[in-house]
Amino acid sequence: MDLMKRTLLMGIGAISLSAERAREFVNDLVERGEITKEQGSAMVKELAKRGVETRERLRGIIKAEVKKAIREADIPSVADLKRLEEKIDKLIQMQQGKISEKKEISEKAEESPSQ
Repeated sequence: MDLMKRTLLMGIGAISLSAERAREFVNDLVERGEITKEQGSAMVKELAKRGVETRERLRGIIKAEVKKAIREADIPSVADLKRLEEKIDKLIQMQQGKISEKKEISEKAEESPSQ
């Protein structure tokens, strides 16, 4: 999990770094007069939009890979744990019921006169 977290952070860092370099590149084009300021602004917006889309795709890919890794590691899901908790609760209730039944039988035996 730690490796995946580091990989995700590196990917996001690379995307952020690329966006910054893209801004620098566009600003350089504007300064040299190759594009207008408006064109540069539009380019930066488009690059930012693509960056967001890329980040979302990256998150989706990582999420799918993490789920796959968890499945392959045979780690119980939250639903699995809840089902186990419910079974344990039922067993406890059954056990408590049996203890109560034994106690009642014992008390009845003590109350009835011995013959």
